[in-house]
Amino acid sequence: MRDRLIELVDAFREFDAPNDGRTWTEHLADYLLANGVIVPPVVLGSKHKIYIPVTGTTVVYETKVFGIGIDEDGDLVINPEEYQEDVISISGYNI
Repeated sequence: MRDRLIELVDAFREFDAPNDGRTWTEHLADYLLANGVIVPPVVLGSKHKIYIPVTGTTVVYETKVFGIGIDEDGDLVINPEEYQEDVISISGYNI
């Protein structure tokens, strides 16, 4: 993953960004996102409240992030520390 990121940044350095009032950093961010870079809303080891909708209510609990990934449907997957054997597929707005 690191090698791919370096490859993209190197390729962008040769990109002649249009002079449209946006900064070099804004162009770089757009370029990286357009080329497959994914920025999860959490980092490994961080603590967050997770909001899980359950029929008629919402369950809220605090957990540490044990793993981050993308499932076969393209959804963000967070593996909470308390349940390392389980994977919970959540959307960013559930954090």
